[in-house]
Amino acid sequence: PSGLVFIAAELRKTKDATTGPDREFRFGGVRPGKVKLLVTAEKFLKREDLEFEVAEGAEIRNIVVTLEKGYTIAGRVTDQNGNAVPKAQVYASGSYPTPSYGTTETGPEGYYRIPGLKSGRFTVNVRATGYSVGMKTEVQPDDDSVDFVIVKNGSISGKVTAGASVTVVERFRVTLSIVGG
Repeated sequence: PSGLVFIAAELRKTKDATTGPDREFRFGGVRPGKVKLLVTAEKFLKREDLEFEVAEGAEIRNIVVTLEKGYTIAGRVTDQNGNAVPKAQVYASGSYPTPSYGTTETGPEGYYRIPGLKSGRFTVNVRATGYSVGMKTEVQPDDDSVDFVIVKNGSISGKVTAGASVTVVERFRVTLSIVGG
């Protein structure tokens, strides 16, 4: 059985490497063919455009990967009573000076962090089941205090009757529109 585990590990399509004591990365046992490197590091933009062709028995050495500074937007999502809102979806999108976006989910205490953003101004949206949508515009990256207070949604229900009678109308449509801001 341990041989099967070894074979399964060798057949994986991805391998991970971290920086060693000499500040270099190494992959051994790379099968011949086209490979792609994805490089991620905290506070930097990820690189996923690095492709190489590995010939049989070849060794590719001295690869230098240059990363650009990345930015982060972080904060906390709470309800109107100050309680954390876990599992809220947070989405940041920016288009100036270049497009950039990121998404995450709040943790148990309502905190979120979206790393790997380009510079520019962002719109940040928050959505959580049963709550109103939160939105902030003109957010600058590297802001760790983009907090949201979202309000629990209410509900409206009722019946539609015909004139002064109590006969209930069975097929109808009711449209709700928000008045004011």
